[in-house]
Amino acid sequence: MLFVLILGWAIIYADRTCLYPLLSVIGDEMSLSSAQTGALTSAYFLFYVLMQIPSGIMGDRLGMRKVLMVMFSIAAFGMLGLGVFGKTYILLLIFASLHGLGAGGFYPAAYGTILQVTKPERLGFSSGLLGVGMALGLLTGMVVSGPIYEAMGSFRAPFIVMSIPTFLIIILFYFKMPNVRGEGRPSLQQYRKIIMDKDLWLINFATFTAIYGFWVAVTWGPTFLKVERGFSLLEAGLYTGLVAITAVPAGVFWGKLSDKVGRKKLAMILLPCSA
Repeated sequence: MLFVLILGWAIIYADRTCLYPLLSVIGDEMSLSSAQTGALTSAYFLFYVLMQIPSGIMGDRLGMRKVLMVMFSIAAFGMLGLGVFGKTYILLLIFASLHGLGAGGFYPAAYGTILQVTKPERLGFSSGLLGVGMALGLLTGMVVSGPIYEAMGSFRAPFIVMSIPTFLIIILFYFKMPNVRGEGRPSLQQYRKIIMDKDLWLINFATFTAIYGFWVAVTWGPTFLKVERGFSLLEAGLYTGLVAITAVPAGVFWGKLSDKVGRKKLAMILLPCSA
């Protein structure tokens, strides 16, 4: 099960990051401003964020596996739409949004499943292993999109290629994932209590501050290296994606350590260091 979730994270991140090395190409071919090009990634993240809470609620009520299968189907159609129909700027925005909408269901469903089936004393280690998929997917998306574009002569080709594993993993979800769900049917009052939880919002704020700069660098790094430094698409994607390699051993190590010493202590040490 954990392997399937790791693979799911890898695919979602590869889908997301295969766009970044192509931003300058798309901008040039469609005569887009930097703001218009950036709006493609913003559209993805907007709908990605909007689906976090609804997907979690659906997972509690319908089962996490069902949510994974439905939302991955939406994400896969979004990727395919980018490749097949993304011939105008408006259509690129629409299908980037659709892909973000579907991809937004993976995080709550994946971690909802982990919380249900993993022993509390192994949550950190399991979450660290799950993070391996993010790192590998980020690097994969960065590296493969440029060569696929250059080989096939179209910036839409990488999206079509990446839609294939996105569709295929739905089969693995069906056969390998338990359809766990929340205990009982949480009431509106319980959901309100969670939303108003001060500690939860502090964690959200800490997460935002920790990863905002990272995603700005990852999103625009390939464009900067290509336009300002003359790197090829492959080189720009590779050098930007190398940052993910360090996350593989680090995520597993810190996750395992957090099981032993506690999450709060580590967070108080590591977050200032990352700043």
